[in-house]
Amino acid sequence: MPIPSSPTAATASPTSGATPLTVQFDGSGSSDPDSGDTLSYAWDLDGDGSYDDSTAQKPSYTYDQAGSYQVDLKVSDGREGSDALDEKLTITAGDTPPVANIATPAAGTTWKVGDIISFSGSASDAQDGTLPASGLSWELIMHHCPSNCHTHPIQTFPGVDSGTFAAPDHEYPSYLELRLTATDSGGLTDTKSMRLDPKTVVLTFESDPSALNLVVGSSSATAPFSRTVIIGSNNSISASSPQTLGGKTYNFVSWSDGGAQTHNITAPATATTYTARFSESSTYGLKESTKSDRSGAADLQGITASGNIYVFTSPEAGVKQVSFYLDDPNMTGTPRQVENTGPWDFAGGTTSTANPLDTTKLSNGSHTITAKVSPTDGTAAKTVSSSFTVRN
Repeated sequence: MPIPSSPTAATASPTSGATPLTVQFDGSGSSDPDSGDTLSYAWDLDGDGSYDDSTAQKPSYTYDQAGSYQVDLKVSDGREGSDALDEKLTITAGDTPPVANIATPAAGTTWKVGDIISFSGSASDAQDGTLPASGLSWELIMHHCPSNCHTHPIQTFPGVDSGTFAAPDHEYPSYLELRLTATDSGGLTDTKSMRLDPKTVVLTFESDPSALNLVVGSSSATAPFSRTVIIGSNNSISASSPQTLGGKTYNFVSWSDGGAQTHNITAPATATTYTARFSESSTYGLKESTKSDRSGAADLQGITASGNIYVFTSPEAGVKQVSFYLDDPNMTGTPRQVENTGPWDFAGGTTSTANPLDTTKLSNGSHTITAKVSPTDGTAAKTVSSSFTVRN
């Protein structure tokens, strides 16, 4: 019965060094699927192709002459099965590996996204002296550790002793590893590496009212909550709408930074809070028409507007007063328009004709109109807000 289902395995230590070089070999990693079989070992330790140098499981051998030796092991099960190494062990006598050295960046260097980082290094070898740049190779690797760490190759720099790279964007927690590998004329190598940690910032996400759901990157959570991110990183934030809380329905109104319902933020250098504001759904709504007679009106929320639009609250009946605010969702400033008779137009008007909101006077991007509606029945005023995008 052959052994191929359990390949022959062997190790050697050291695999290079000055002569005389004594190497310890170990073939105990070999096994046979048939329990009870006794394995025998035959080593070719001097690389001459004959398996006549040792029958021990863990032999030792001394190389007095400089050179490269291909060592093999053949294992037999005492019946008909035998197996040799898939790849021979290479022993280099009379040669020692080079010693790599990373000169820059300095240990402890930290970075933010987009930083330009310079690197340099060298290597010396007992036989070759100082290695040329062609004997050096660099790797930049991102280690991402959300739970179990994994790596992302970023860039390689073969055959150079110095260079620069731009710190990449990546989700946190993560860090960069810079590796330098030196290879001497005999093919022996040495690798040194340096860990480069990012500069981070804590971002806080809140909702108004509190306890609504927000999405940051690939995960969602109930506000308020915080996320640690790399300074300068690009992060997607989103406020789902509508949402239900305490038996009430809430619609998204605006973000405190003025961004759209879903938009990207670049992480600042200092701790920052982003608040998503919601309004409780009511019987009132903000409408938009492209006609001054208010015909063909649709919900203002989420539209893309250009030129003149006509904005008003609906329904008209049962309302005593409406105060309108532009890009002031918390209504802290002076109302843009106060209407005491219907129709309840953002820019005022008559019964038959509304005055326009000229969006060419607004910057392109996201805007919010908020209306404070006072009912005629004396109940508390209701607030309704809608966000829209201007693109002229």
